[in-house]
Amino acid sequence: MTVSTPGRTRLCVTIELDPTPPRSGDVVLAAALQCFTAADPVEVAIYLHGVPELGPSHAEAVLARCEAACPDRALMPDVVLLCPGEKPEYPVVLAVSQVGKALPDARAVVLLANLARELWDGARERPASDPVSAAPGGKDRPAPTVRDRALTLRDPALTLRDPALTLRDPALGGIGSAPSGNVPDRSQIAGLLGRLATPPPATPAPLAPPLAQTRPAPALPAPAGFEAPRPTPDTPAIAAEPTRTTTERTLLRQAALEQIATVDEAGRAGRLRAGGLINAVVLVQHLDSWGALHTLTEALRDHPAVRLDVVALDSDLSRYAGETSQTLSEAGFEVRDADWMRAGLSGLDLVVLCDGYDSFRPEGLRIPDLCAAGIRLVYSPYGTNIGGGALQEQRQYNGLLHNVAWRVLAPTRGQKELFAGICEVGDSHVHALGSVKRERVLAVREDSRAGSALRRATGARVNVLWNPHFTVGDDGWSTFLTFVSPMLRYFTTRKDLGLIIRPHFRLLPDLRSIPALAGVERTLRATAAQHRTIVLDESRDYLAAFAASDALLSDQSSLIPEYLPMARPVLYLHRPGDVPVNADSRWVQALPTATTWSEVARFLSAIGARRAPLPPHDVIGPEHLGDGDAGAGARAATMLADHLRAEVGP
Repeated sequence: MTVSTPGRTRLCVTIELDPTPPRSGDVVLAAALQCFTAADPVEVAIYLHGVPELGPSHAEAVLARCEAACPDRALMPDVVLLCPGEKPEYPVVLAVSQVGKALPDARAVVLLANLARELWDGARERPASDPVSAAPGGKDRPAPTVRDRALTLRDPALTLRDPALTLRDPALGGIGSAPSGNVPDRSQIAGLLGRLATPPPATPAPLAPPLAQTRPAPALPAPAGFEAPRPTPDTPAIAAEPTRTTTERTLLRQAALEQIATVDEAGRAGRLRAGGLINAVVLVQHLDSWGALHTLTEALRDHPAVRLDVVALDSDLSRYAGETSQTLSEAGFEVRDADWMRAGLSGLDLVVLCDGYDSFRPEGLRIPDLCAAGIRLVYSPYGTNIGGGALQEQRQYNGLLHNVAWRVLAPTRGQKELFAGICEVGDSHVHALGSVKRERVLAVREDSRAGSALRRATGARVNVLWNPHFTVGDDGWSTFLTFVSPMLRYFTTRKDLGLIIRPHFRLLPDLRSIPALAGVERTLRATAAQHRTIVLDESRDYLAAFAASDALLSDQSSLIPEYLPMARPVLYLHRPGDVPVNADSRWVQALPTATTWSEVARFLSAIGARRAPLPPHDVIGPEHLGDGDAGAGARAATMLADHLRAEVGP
């Protein structure tokens, strides 16, 4: 029934079905069998709800439903029928249920489509000798369909705008009969996805049953055999489309807005019109991204129309239990925990997030849960992304949060334009008010005391900040393994130059997990311990390192645009063939660039002699130099409060 793929790690998707198909049809089952093919290393495991023992009749019935959902057996993925309690043979990366209701089934379809996209994006091109690659197509034939590309796995830039991934099932209102590119209006969406309740329940139901999946990095797990191909500098950017097709992201956004309107009408609007405060939450989990929220959190706390709570969550990357809560408390914020937020979701009006990585968040506080509660989501990006290429841009501008967020706070107008061209629902919800994260840098730049402890620690006349990225694999862009040995040797011989090593917070943990590289961390720590002029900075906040440094050496990273307002030399460490920069960050190409150690050494010599060039301000432009960032947090808080008040009426 299927074509197996020897030598590739296999994954499993589980689906729970009722023994009898719902009247709306096998929507979720059809999505699984059409998103994945015989060419994908994915097994679809089916459980029958409420069936304690399986017999031949159950197998025959499930097979008939599978064939109805995917008539071409040659394209069908591996399908197994499991007894209750029986574990799949392969790691489960996604578990969904088909419940026969439009909204949860639509969410399950989206999760399946997103997983399929991640696998297609991450798959290496097959050799011509691979028999699975012999898919239809040729120069005299039509362009390949999504199914053809799934078979050949030759398109790493696959997007979810393909008509073949449009929700066309009759259970969703017969979208397939609508002209291509037509987006249903509000009344059609109400019919498509249905209101969750009329009137809404006191505690809104979740969009779907809890999702069991492993921790992504950052969007989905990256098992062996699924290393994403490294885009090349000529990878085409994804251009804006004049007419957008109706895909699952568009539908989910409109469903989220419908739920907001429902909760508004059920009581929120009346409460706010009567003078009630906006109940807002800033969700803080990764302390390394706190800068993207800090000044906005202060401004919301001080806004007269807002009652703010800060919720502190730990994650797999926390260094000890309660780290987030302790750090924020020491910074002067009163904090709440996950249980408090879960219990009070129905009373929240606004939640601010700085990333869309739901797998780090606890159950009940993920994006679909917040949407189901009718909460307005605000996305304040954790950094000013400079990476380009189709895969990176999809992850940074077209994820679930980017599409369903009520408001997105773009740090620059160029970032807003990237949303316009890449985000499925456009940029009407995106506002460029300056960089909340870079606003903090402006204060440090003017503070002569900032960084003084680090300067005393190195004892050097001139300090260089080194920011290596964590993506050391073949498909990454980190230069760490290339430069770590000569970098340490160089600074052990230069007593007048200090080196502040501030690695990406994932670099050292990732090195520990790779046996062949574990010794690199030990050498790094030992060298720093033996030489005063070399400091390994593992603090959560980079501002002190910024203030203590006289120049920056950095891989492709959002820290480069954050550092620009310091008006100090920057050397871009470029690994040949790594990901290109995006359209908002072409100024990076005007920075001094090094691909070899000799180029790094020349730059360091110039730093020591105070002759290194400053970044070219005329090429970079004022927006990236911090000119519009002062007051960004306060502007964002005012906009959010004003826009929410305007929507619920006077």
